[in-house]
Amino acid sequence: MTPRKVIEQARLAMADNCVAEARSMYESLVDDPYYKGEGFLGLALVEMRQRQFERAMLLLDLAFPCVSRPADVAYLMGVSFDELNRREAALDAFRVAIALEPEHAAARAGVERLLHAEIDHDAAFAACALVH
Repeated sequence: MTPRKVIEQARLAMADNCVAEARSMYESLVDDPYYKGEGFLGLALVEMRQRQFERAMLLLDLAFPCVSRPADVAYLMGVSFDELNRREAALDAFRVAIALEPEHAAARAGVERLLHAEIDHDAAFAACALVH
């Protein structure tokens, strides 16, 4: 099977929630010098699906210099940081994605959501202080 076909089949396996099968397919790509980035990215998505965000970030670091769309990897780093409640790191990662691809809608939405949450938190804190 060609690497492109492996990627396609791995994505279908993920869509069907066949995580172990997808993991095996993505692992087969990491030794290929042309497709290792896709392999690491796919493995990171498997880890994210299983809510293993620390492990996902390690794999995203490996994928970043090897993929054709590093903005997507930076965005996924932002998602992982956000899931780990590391807000500032998430904002930084989303901003890297936007710097790499200014029209990256998901990264822009991530920044907007986090900044909006900060404003809501600050307003709630101020309102609470006024009551007490």
